Amino acid sequence: MSPDFEICKNIRDQEDLRQSFSALSIATFGLDFEPWYLNGYWSDRYVPYAMVIEGKVVSNVSANIMTFDMDGVSKTFIQIGTVMTDEAHRGRGFSKLLMQEVEKDYKDIADGFYLFANDSVVDFYPKFGFRRADEYTFSISSESGIPDRPPENRTVEPLDMGNPEHLTRTIRAIRESIVQSALDLRNNEGLVLFYLTQFMRENVYYLSSEDAYVVAEEEDTLFIHHIFSRKHCDLNAIIAAFGSKFQSVELGFAPLEKDSFCRAVSEEENTTLFVKGVAFDHFDRLHLRFPTLSRA
Repeated sequence: MSPDFEICKNIRDQEDLRQSFSALSIATFGLDFEPWYLNGYWSDRYVPYAMVIEGKVVSNVSANIMTFDMDGVSKTFIQIGTVMTDEAHRGRGFSKLLMQEVEKDYKDIADGFYLFANDSVVDFYPKFGFRRADEYTFSISSESGIPDRPPENRTVEPLDMGNPEHLTRTIRAIRESIVQSALDLRNNEGLVLFYLTQFMRENVYYLSSEDAYVVAEEEDTLFIHHIFSRKHCDLNAIIAAFGSKFQSVELGFAPLEKDSFCRAVSEEENTTLFVKGVAFDHFDRLHLRFPTLSRA
């Protein structure tokens, strides 16, 4: 390897490298990882593989160690994310070197690898043995009948993640939740809190009737990202609790019981799922969706 650069795999606890990594992420994606670290939510499950030149992170590929309950079977996947290279250092093959290093380190312990690619790099990942795979959306339109109840019976309590008591309750719910989806993220509260303590601070609700914490966005479409509860929840009751003002409802996960929902292949703009490994051989026909709160 050329002596002018090195691969660093433990940047989280090295302040200068961590801040350099975050600066590159802000410049590339507009994402600042420093608050996540300072809040104590950056766990050992998120491992940046950083290319460093003269003390500066110039390229990165992150390995996210993900445990899922996949139709009742525990699987360990490595989600590739935060793939970026500083403009001044592109064209040197850094991403390729980092991808190879990630696979070398995890190929014997992971059931498979996956990532979400934007349109500009869809030809890059097949070179590493990745193939395209389908995810599915699950939705209900107003025409097909959204479950509703009178507004006076609305039982949704908005929570504020800036309120320590609300945050503590939510973290406990994440930790204690049973499986709520057909492809359910397990034991990774740090990744969920990356969202809930930054972009979705005002998107968490509590439903007392289901003892459920629901992460949702309310616009024309009610988009339910995930549900956390110690008991199996009635999705129709949760949807109804939000009222009947929506044109449609979409789930950010594959429900355990799919019959009430319209299923379609996901066509999310500028997002293509790539997978690698025998655990994904039958992925497409299982009609699954990686939870939106599991993306990294």
